[in-house]
Amino acid sequence: MDILLEENMVTAIYNTYKNRKEKCDYNCGQKFMNDKFLQPKLNVCKANCDVIWESQYVRELQAYISGNMSNLNSEYATDLRKRLDIAKKRLYNSKARLIKTRMMLNKVLYGRRASMSMTPVKNGPAFERIGTI
Repeated sequence: MDILLEENMVTAIYNTYKNRKEKCDYNCGQKFMNDKFLQPKLNVCKANCDVIWESQYVRELQAYISGNMSNLNSEYATDLRKRLDIAKKRLYNSKARLIKTRMMLNKVLYGRRASMSMTPVKNGPAFERIGTI
């Protein structure tokens, strides 16, 4: 195969999944537009979109590499392997971000002092004095 054609194929794969991820992010914003807990839910939804589309991009890139490995130039094959490694690192970071944002959402929603005012949950004694006696 011609190296420009191969480069265009890989770029097309990346752009497809990038556009789908951006559409998913937009849909998250529309989904939680009128929610009181907008920011934590939006962060979880966007992190979930990242994980979904990054994992599909990694699978598609792996399938492309394995299907065309005999036709690829050795220099270009190493470039594709580097791209795949970078995509796997992004997927790993996306999964870590998803776990972190889910924990934060649970803390905000189900914390001891969670309220509709979105004040951060405070960890302290069970009963506090209000004012002075």
